[in-house]
Amino acid sequence: MRFRIITLLCCLSFSLLASAQASGGQIRRKETKPAQVSNNRNRSSSRIPTKYECPFVIYRLDVVTQSIPAYSKAKSEIDALQAKYEQDLKMMQDELTRHNNDYEKNKKRMSKKDQKNKEDQLQTMYLQIQQYFKDCQDDLNKLASKKQNDINNEIGYAGLRIMNKESIKEAFSDNGVYYWNPEYCLDITNVFIKELGGNVYAAPISFKYSDKPPKIGYVYSERISGFNPSENTEFQQSNWERLKRLSKMIADNDGYICIVDASQISSVQADYAVNITNKLIEKFK
Repeated sequence: MRFRIITLLCCLSFSLLASAQASGGQIRRKETKPAQVSNNRNRSSSRIPTKYECPFVIYRLDVVTQSIPAYSKAKSEIDALQAKYEQDLKMMQDELTRHNNDYEKNKKRMSKKDQKNKEDQLQTMYLQIQQYFKDCQDDLNKLASKKQNDINNEIGYAGLRIMNKESIKEAFSDNGVYYWNPEYCLDITNVFIKELGGNVYAAPISFKYSDKPPKIGYVYSERISGFNPSENTEFQQSNWERLKRLSKMIADNDGYICIVDASQISSVQADYAVNITNKLIEKFK
């Protein structure tokens, strides 16, 4: 019986997707009453302080993550270990191929017993490669997880430092944000990158004020059939991009400055935010 080699494809590729240290990419510092927060800020005399100042502070998580030194260092370590494992697996596969070719060449001159012994040997070698492949995946996953946790912590602590220095009550990553209007939302991505050692210019933080509440929409993501944001797959990424486009259409039509997952809404924003889940589901069908 011809022994069939199944080629192992070594797709040992892992990405570092850092998320902020709190749920949903949201970083919160200790709750402070809106009036107390506003008293800590210097304002132009032409602006009237209200609880509706700076309604949504956001940072672009992937941009922050991939711009900091810790990410490049972690990626280099993972790439180096991956290259080593790929080389090891190639050597093992080459050895198996050599033994199999030798077996096929001499099989007709071998006894049934010797054929059986050689096939058992080849099968054992193949199973060893499979096991080593699994061990490589496990090791790379463990290293990637450790590096991801380290980066999570670094971003989270940087966020807390920024918020304390700037008296920002809440900051959200764009993970879980369906739409945000840059004219009315404050993007502090470069502030994060600079705080984490990145070489960028970060403009001084300034705030927008309003004497009436901003129009914020929120969505219960778990109610959207076929959409699972926790799955990092091409299909779910496509769904996410489509939902963001639909959310922008809703925001443009109805005047929302941002549309977010319900978990992102603060206790203050909950008083005036609008549930648009059903409207988004209708458009997503």
